[in-house]
Order: sequence, then C-alpha cells, then structure tokens
Amino acid sequence: MIEPVQLGTVRDRVWGSLTAALDERDHPMRTPVVATVDEHGSPRARVVVLRAVEPDAATLEFHTDTRSPKFASLRERPSLAWLFYDPRAMLQVRAEGTATLHTDDAVADASWTSTSLASRVPYMASVAPGRVVESAADGVHVRDEEHSRQGRPFFCAVRSVIRRLDVLQLHPDGHRRVEVVEGGARWLAP
Repeated sequence: MIEPVQLGTVRDRVWGSLTAALDERDHPMRTPVVATVDEHGSPRARVVVLRAVEPDAATLEFHTDTRSPKFASLRERPSLAWLFYDPRAMLQVRAEGTATLHTDDAVADASWTSTSLASRVPYMASVAPGRVVESAADGVHVRDEEHSRQGRPFFCAVRSVIRRLDVLQLHPDGHRRVEVVEGGARWLAP
C-alpha cells in the first residue's frame, strides 16, 4: 500500500527521499530532470545526477561542464526547476530555486574531490558539450587522480536553494497535492 502524503510531514518525507537517493544508486530520484531557460527564452530540460542534498538549507546540487549551454544559461538566468518522480510512491516533486555556480572556490573543490574518477570523464573531453563533431566521440579514460585534474578547469558544482516544492501524489484513494514554501505547507487541488 502506498503511504499517502500528509500536510505535516510532506517536507520531511520529500527531503528524506532526496537524501536517500544519494546513497541508493537505483533510487528513482537520483536522476532528476533540471530545466533552465536559454538565451532565446526557450526552456531546456535535461537529466542530471543528484550530487548533494542539504535539507536544513533546502539546497540541491548537480554538476556540469563550464563549456555547456546550461552553464551559460544559468550564469545569465539563475532560476531553475527540478523534476523528480518516484514510481514506487507515485510521487512527483517539482522544486523551484535559484542556482549559484561554483567553479573555483571551496564548494567546487569539495564537490570535485567527492566525485569518482569515472564521473570526471566528461570534463576531460576536448570538445565542449553540444558541439557538432565529425563522428562519435572517442572514449576518454581516466587513468588516475593526477590525470583527472585535466578536467578540473571545466567542472562546475551547481547549487540551488529551493524556495518552493510542489508535491503531487497519484494515490489510489485520491490524488493529493501540496505546496511547500518557507512559511509552511498547504493543500492544492491535484
């Protein structure tokens, strides 16, 4: 039986699920969609890997390449939206926030250090993400920690402070929807 969301516990439940997603590689909330707005005002959405969760600070983190279009978009327009879905709990979570980009500070250094060598491979590519290439990219392999440092200049930790959660549960006994903001939570029509 799916546990229905409750107004008084929904915030803790959502942040608990997000925190669990960090440790469980197969957790459905580990790979959310993040949406930004490009220079033409068009929405751009992509799947990212959830890298850090700080419930008390209402902060989420993912990583990106400084040469990517999403980095440029977030530098100019820092608003973003996250979309998580857990089919086991029939729970959709939309999180709205403001991004801060960390490329050359203690946050970036700590985030870089916490990544595996395999996670550093994309930052070692010789061509920026989204560029036209002649053929499928040759595989990049990270030999060791020292070798991986070649990718560090292109690494960015994107942290976003979440100001609003919109939680929708498709429950067999009736759908439930809650808005969570700093002042508390309230029911919304599903």
